[in-house]
Amino acid sequence: MDGMTLSPEFKTAAAFAEARPPQPRVAILRALFEARFAHLQALSDEWRGQLPESDWRMRLLHKALYSTWADLRDLEQAKEPVS
Repeated sequence: MDGMTLSPEFKTAAAFAEARPPQPRVAILRALFEARFAHLQALSDEWRGQLPESDWRMRLLHKALYSTWADLRDLEQAKEPVS
């Protein structure tokens, strides 16, 4: 590893992951999906006047928006496991 050595307790990625403090996974995923949703909305707004709604690119954008919205909805229903 180019002269880098890991301390003995972090010989595996699993050991390193267990040593890190737990992060709120739902909050991280929610931020990711919200950023994706905002980006897709901006793309849709940008291309709305330039492409007809029946164009395959607009349909793909609408499907991606719906998919991201559904992910956000499902995430709201999920509960963070208690550790």
